[in-house]
Amino acid sequence: MPPRPRLTFFCELGGEALLPLLSEAVLDDLVALGASVSMACVDLSAERAAAVRALDRRGIAVSAWLVAPRERGYFATADNPDAIAAAYQELRAFAAREGLRFDGVGLDVEMPIERMQALAAAPLRLVLPALLGATRGAHVRRAERAYGELIARIRADGLRVDSYQLPPVVDARAVRSSLMARAFGMLELAVDREVLMLYSSALPLGAGWLASYARSAQAIGVGVAGSGAVVVPQIAWPDLARDLRLAAAASREVYLFSLEGCVERGMMPALRDFDWEVPPEVPRMRARVLDLLRLALRVGLRAEAMAARALGAWRSRPGR
Repeated sequence: MPPRPRLTFFCELGGEALLPLLSEAVLDDLVALGASVSMACVDLSAERAAAVRALDRRGIAVSAWLVAPRERGYFATADNPDAIAAAYQELRAFAAREGLRFDGVGLDVEMPIERMQALAAAPLRLVLPALLGATRGAHVRRAERAYGELIARIRADGLRVDSYQLPPVVDARAVRSSLMARAFGMLELAVDREVLMLYSSALPLGAGWLASYARSAQAIGVGVAGSGAVVVPQIAWPDLARDLRLAAAASREVYLFSLEGCVERGMMPALRDFDWEVPPEVPRMRARVLDLLRLALRVGLRAEAMAARALGAWRSRPGR
């Protein structure tokens, strides 16, 4: 049986809602689970500072999940590295002013929030924006360089850097294609820990994604137990239990979205009593379908990458 994983809860609450969430009972639950918290810094308020101190006093590690203002895309995108860098500078000043300690910094690499909301509501509405975005190679390269500089700055401050990534980034990386980055914002970032967001309640074919991608993941995010900035279907407890076991069989680092959802839905006692040694129920048929779809995706990405390189070489020939 795999060892019990290290569990990290995502939390996306504003400061005013965060403090009431962190009751003594919830802090006890987090300590008993040996869990950490990745906290979306949607504000830098006195309430957030108090929440970080409350967690720190109980020995609960807190990572700062960087977000931009909603009008600047919210997530870490190809369009807003300057806004995310500014968010880090503000966080750095906030931590120094309030005497706060953070365990690391998280970059949630997605499309701008309005496009993520459109994807959740009607995926076909993204076809045209994706096709237009596929032409933005230079734009994506500049963004990746800017994020590389930010990552170096965070590391120089002694902090670990995590990224929260959509799973097809793995396939694009395997065939050295930038198409997913250009079309959908799946930027390739060199971080210390990459978390694949394998939320079965939000994905077609459900846990098939988890079963297919888990073996390629350094760390795995499961859920969704509660709504965040983008509203997607929430997971039922039996399915979450299955996903936790599938994730634990593949990785020592398991992330759960979200703390507030687990508390509001009464899942914390079940997590404290969770039997990690029960063999996971593997959705083999769905995983096989995903494996085939991923193979087709990689073939297409490889062909596009080869064509793009050939075109670039032709254009760079003398006399062109």
